Amino acid sequence: MGGYRVSKITIFVILAVSIVYLIYGTFFKEGPRFGVGAMPSSVRGSTDPLETGLDQILINLSKGQYSFLKAEIAVKAENRAAKAEIDRLREPLRRLVLNIASKEDGEILATPQGKEQFKARIIQEARQQLGLELEGVYFQNFVLAR
Repeated sequence: MGGYRVSKITIFVILAVSIVYLIYGTFFKEGPRFGVGAMPSSVRGSTDPLETGLDQILINLSKGQYSFLKAEIAVKAENRAAKAEIDRLREPLRRLVLNIASKEDGEILATPQGKEQFKARIIQEARQQLGLELEGVYFQNFVLAR
């Protein structure tokens, strides 16, 4: 009789631990959720082999009505050799983008023309300071806040 009771308690404990682990793993733990290769929404991949995503930036803007810029930026190389160079200089390029963004006027960035000028400055400064040839700059997320 004692063995029967021990096995019931053991099964109950295993079930309880399994349920707690499933709840913790599903709702509280960081990282992939269900499914193969599940990724957090803030990490987006590109199907373009010449595109490189820079980490999300959050920066104080120098002037204007808006004080903060939060953006996910990707850059596109002209060819595979340029892509390899961009990958090699990814961190200096990210710092360059942060430096350019910190000098921007938030009110100008709020306009479509301001965004295009910001992209053009990134392309120009990347060419001048880092020797990178960028075909384009893309915003996956672009949020201005006060």
